[in-house]
Amino acid sequence: KQWYQRRVHGRPASTVTSSQDNICFVNCHLQINSSSISEMETQVRRRKTSPAGDSDLQASQDANGGGGGGHSSKNDSAFTYFIVLTLVVILSCLTVAKLIPDHPVSLALNSLLDISLNTLGLCPAVYAVVIDAGSTGSRVLAFTFHQNPVTGNLVLDDELWQEVKPGLSSFASEPEAGAATITTLLSLAQGRIPADKWSTAPVTLKATAGLRLLPADQSEALITAVQKRMD
Repeated sequence: KQWYQRRVHGRPASTVTSSQDNICFVNCHLQINSSSISEMETQVRRRKTSPAGDSDLQASQDANGGGGGGHSSKNDSAFTYFIVLTLVVILSCLTVAKLIPDHPVSLALNSLLDISLNTLGLCPAVYAVVIDAGSTGSRVLAFTFHQNPVTGNLVLDDELWQEVKPGLSSFASEPEAGAATITTLLSLAQGRIPADKWSTAPVTLKATAGLRLLPADQSEALITAVQKRMD
């Protein structure tokens, strides 16, 4: 107080009055701020103790987008719609290809689907071996197919063709030597077939006029020797 009296001593009355007004204004302002802070603290306490306050706060966040949750929900919905639409298109294409297989659209869809699934390794491979025991030589054909998932037909992927001479009938007096030529051809075919598929791959041997012209005992001896090698 003494300091204040010294500061205002000798000043005009208006100056002193103005300073006093300022002091009152500051005091009032501090009182208002203190009242506002007390009111805010009271509201915070009420929200902490009242479930309704949390619900209002959650509703306010949801209305404002939920802090990014709204965008996530929209993305999930768009992704689900895309998956459903893709499945509908695929099923529609499969239905058309199945009901109208000769239609150009069906043929194009069938070819596209077959290529795509075969590239992904989703079509089962099928193997087959055919031996042609001709009069001038014996030939082996090893086929590699895959099964079309729509039509079920076999589609040729690879083919092996090899020949050995002379023909099987040339070994009428040496049936084991003739059977050895067939074993050579079977070994070539096995090189094109995975080992775990050997037992399931069908092997067919067809003999032509060369064996039919031999006496029955010689032709039977050759066939028996070849059968043992194939087994």
